[in-house]
Amino acid sequence: MASFDNVTSAIASQLLAGDIFLLTYSGHGSQLIDQDGDESDGLDETWCLYDGQIVDDELYQIWTKFRAGVRIIVVSDSCHSGTVIRSHSPQLETVISKDITCSASGILLSGCRDNQFSYDAPSNGAFTAQLLKVWNNGQFKGSHKKFLQAISSGLPKRQRPCYLTFGAKNIKFSRQNPFQP
Repeated sequence: MASFDNVTSAIASQLLAGDIFLLTYSGHGSQLIDQDGDESDGLDETWCLYDGQIVDDELYQIWTKFRAGVRIIVVSDSCHSGTVIRSHSPQLETVISKDITCSASGILLSGCRDNQFSYDAPSNGAFTAQLLKVWNNGQFKGSHKKFLQAISSGLPKRQRPCYLTFGAKNIKFSRQNPFQP
């Protein structure tokens, strides 16, 4: 059955060390009152889907299913997306049990900070439009962080994209060209 858990488990089971999983989301984002006390601002970030919202804590649970050595890139062009893939504040990392840690290495490229909106452009979100322009069909050379800096330079000051790593540290992954094996 194509349930949320079955689909995410099936994806995670297919990925091996060295593989890259790319997830892009361009849509509405929102915030809800934090129910478990893991957010410093008291708000969980969400993606607004057709039939409900998926909370950042739920997204983080997906990444915990991925094997060590898998590289995850999440591109989120949505409002309030600065930490939309992260479950826990850094202060809580030392008290979290090992059964919910993420062994894969992940990078989030988000369209704005948690307290900001992602604005539209004529054919895409402004962040997505600028990302495509900077990426230039794979011609961009530089790290993921430099990629985000180049994207940011073409956006209005009221929309500041975020770069966030999660899971296992992987310096080589962080430094490689975006969307490259």
